[in-house]
Amino acid sequence: MANTKDTIESASVVLGVDTIGPFSKVMEIKLKKEGYVIYVVDNLDSLKSLVEEKTPDIVLIDGYMEFAPEVKQWIKSSYRKHLCSLIGYYPIEYNPNEVKGFRVLEDEYIIEPYEISELSKKIDSEYKRLLQERKYFLNNIKIEFASTPTYVQEAGDFVEKLLKNTEMEEDEFLAVVNAAREAMDNGSRHGNASNPDKKVSMEFLLDSSKITITVEDQGDGFDTTGFLGDGVSGDAVAVARKRKLEGKVGGLGLMLMLRCVDKVEYNHKGNVLKLTKKLKKNT
Repeated sequence: MANTKDTIESASVVLGVDTIGPFSKVMEIKLKKEGYVIYVVDNLDSLKSLVEEKTPDIVLIDGYMEFAPEVKQWIKSSYRKHLCSLIGYYPIEYNPNEVKGFRVLEDEYIIEPYEISELSKKIDSEYKRLLQERKYFLNNIKIEFASTPTYVQEAGDFVEKLLKNTEMEEDEFLAVVNAAREAMDNGSRHGNASNPDKKVSMEFLLDSSKITITVEDQGDGFDTTGFLGDGVSGDAVAVARKRKLEGKVGGLGLMLMLRCVDKVEYNHKGNVLKLTKKLKKNT
């Protein structure tokens, strides 16, 4: 592989700011000196137009921007057969661990106070990671949401947008959408007991042969021994009835997911669920 410094000259960055001023000017000069092609915008329409036209490698998002959440959702759901890294820079009061509704996560972030050189190093590091990830993935997205029906629905709608970009057949598309919605709903209702102060995280990975959706909740998990075995071999109603008599939860949801994807896996604790769907053709 070519040296990263040699490839930086062809790398492009879009810097989205609340207001064009000293900070954006300094960043523009700094990144140009390092070999990046940089575009600075201060409104949503210009940012979208630039991303569509230039397909940048990195998009820097100012956390002060009113439209920052919309930009993150749009960039990550607009699949262009080109992995784009998203970096957020935030004011000092920003808390990355706070549960606030539904949000699409950036690939990296930095919080004030910080030096320009720190942000520049983060861009370089993220670009190196991006070059490696492009060898294996077509898309890599992470979201998180509070455990309420409203945000479960919003998360499901977002995943549906992602899946529309995979060019699956309609029946496969609907099956994976249903499995993903079921997994996230389970994480919210059963894993987190519908506690709005607990979040559910989802990672979406797309490569040329498969889709992987990993859902994690903040609950205590459950005893997974025999659970998947019952789901694979048993009748849905019978499994659900058996688990209810044993004072356990689940059965029907698991059967749904097993029938919609090629593989369902839990971690040992039982709070992480991974769904895998093989693609019939390259996306």
